[in-house]
Amino acid sequence: MFRITSTFSAGVAAEEQAWEKYAEQNERLFYTSSPEEYAQSGDSVAPKHYCNLVGLIGDKSKILDVGVGAGQSSMFLVSRGHSVFALEPVKRFCELIERSAQKFGASVSVVHGVGEDIGEIDQQFDAIFFNASLHHCDDPVKALASSYSRLKEGGRIFLVNENFLRPWRSKEWFRRRLETNPDEMGHYGGNEHAYHNWEYCDMLRAAGFSSIQRLRPAKESAIDKLEFVLSRRVDGRRLHTKITGITARLLYYAIEERVGGIDIIMRASLVPCHFTAIKQCGFD
Repeated sequence: MFRITSTFSAGVAAEEQAWEKYAEQNERLFYTSSPEEYAQSGDSVAPKHYCNLVGLIGDKSKILDVGVGAGQSSMFLVSRGHSVFALEPVKRFCELIERSAQKFGASVSVVHGVGEDIGEIDQQFDAIFFNASLHHCDDPVKALASSYSRLKEGGRIFLVNENFLRPWRSKEWFRRRLETNPDEMGHYGGNEHAYHNWEYCDMLRAAGFSSIQRLRPAKESAIDKLEFVLSRRVDGRRLHTKITGITARLLYYAIEERVGGIDIIMRASLVPCHFTAIKQCGFD
């Protein structure tokens, strides 16, 4: 493991501390028998979504996986024949991934740091994945620009499962909700942000990327999505209990299931989507 970030911001440091208890809960992943089993264990949804994206890159690619948490996404990529650099700010997650990779003999190099410092990695990559992590960055455009510098010409970047705002929601609303109900909003101590889908595209352009596409996430039924939301707990307490809120979520998920793949709907930030873009040959 090597470190690329010498000092974390106050927000990232608080987030790292908050995630320590989740790192401890994921220690059981070390006792899995293979990268495949590791990838499918725990509660990470990243491998399911990555499965629909890896076909856009070549075989045996060198990949930077950013914000990997316990590392299920990285182990999934290794199980598909790729070599992976796994970037994560939580040191205990880094240690878990490194020990597990050594145990499996898996091609995973662990990097302790944040997305803004990707340029400090002395490697060039065929692809870079942000695992629901760009919205945690203090400076997302800097993180994307750093990624651009580390991609080979023709390489792809993927933004997977990023926190998005619907058109009628503002960043001010999101910040207020973080203050009044942080657990329900997925705020674990640090830099939790949200952007409209068109803002993610704008940030990719500002970092130099072109050929930006919006991609539909792995299709799930409305019931499956609702079951996942209702299973979320903090300190043993279920987050969503109000019947009106649960009913509204089910209705939204049912509509999303039917129209989620329509580009204009994704463009308008009415439904979540993944993003991919290319570093065009001849561009710096």
